This record gives sequence, C-alpha cells and structure tokens, in this order.
Amino acid sequence: MRLWEAGVKNAVAILGTGFSKQHKLLLHKVGCQRIICVLDPDEAGQKATSGVEKMCKGYFDYRTVTLPDGKDPGDTDPAQLRLIFKEFL
Repeated sequence: MRLWEAGVKNAVAILGTGFSKQHKLLLHKVGCQRIICVLDPDEAGQKATSGVEKMCKGYFDYRTVTLPDGKDPGDTDPAQLRLIFKEFL
C-alpha cells in the first residue's frame, strides 16, 4: 500500500515472507522483467530477501532496496519511497 501511495503502481506484495517458485512463474508469465525487492529489515525479512534473490536473479533484472534507518516499507514516508524508487524505475 505504501508503494501505491508513493506513486509506484506496478508493485506486487507477498504475504509475510512467503515467495515461492509459483510466484516466480506467475511473474514471468505476465511479462515481468524487473524485480525490486524491498522487505522488512528484520532477520525474517533479510532471510526472505536472500531467498527471493536466489530464486529470481538470472531470470529477472533483480535489485534489492534497503530502506534508510532500518525502517520497514510500511513505516516509510511515501515521499521518501518515491525518491528511492525513482532511481530504479
């Protein structure tokens, strides 16, 4: 939701940290070319980020975004997200 508020309209959210091969296949099927992964900075989020990267790097243009000050995406101001994602989009 926070990315939508920031003007990033082509985002997909996963539930918690669950990203599977089915997710990867669906993204590929709909024509996704780039994945910019931004998950929570806690241990679970970092582990999930690593898993998404292993699954997607080589199939997509894959990038990871680490938010400043160790913030969660949902706690980051939309204006700040807009500036961060401007670099990638």
